[in-house]
Amino acid sequence: MTTPSSKAQGSGVPAPDAAPAPDPAPGTPTSDAVDAADTPDAASGRRRWLVLAVASAAQFLAVLDMIAVNIAFPAIGADFRSASTAELSWVLNAYTIVLAALLVPAGRLADAIGGRRSFLTGIALFGLASLACGAAPGLASLACGAAPGSAR
Repeated sequence: MTTPSSKAQGSGVPAPDAAPAPDPAPGTPTSDAVDAADTPDAASGRRRWLVLAVASAAQFLAVLDMIAVNIAFPAIGADFRSASTAELSWVLNAYTIVLAALLVPAGRLADAIGGRRSFLTGIALFGLASLACGAAPGLASLACGAAPGSAR
């Protein structure tokens, strides 16, 4: 036997005794919002922010490296007193030219081996080169006859 409310539910019309759910207060999480955090779209959004953060950090390292060359410019000029400022500016130009010249081959390499692998390889090489530059002896220690890497 069917009741009037079951007939109404079967026909797609809400039962007269069913009250609509009240709207939650603004800022109150609903069960739909809580479930949305676990969906693949939310994970994709977090991944996008992570990729942005990593790419931004890598760009910051490249800019920081150029700033370091600019800061070292007076010290380079002091070590090479016979060079004019125009000649010394080639230190900055050489850095920029080499960086620009390697962009296309690096892009081709990324196409061949994959973006993630080439990015991680580039970051590792950058880190190793930075460590090598930091550990390199200064010109003053070489000019005084000290062996490279020896402490004075």
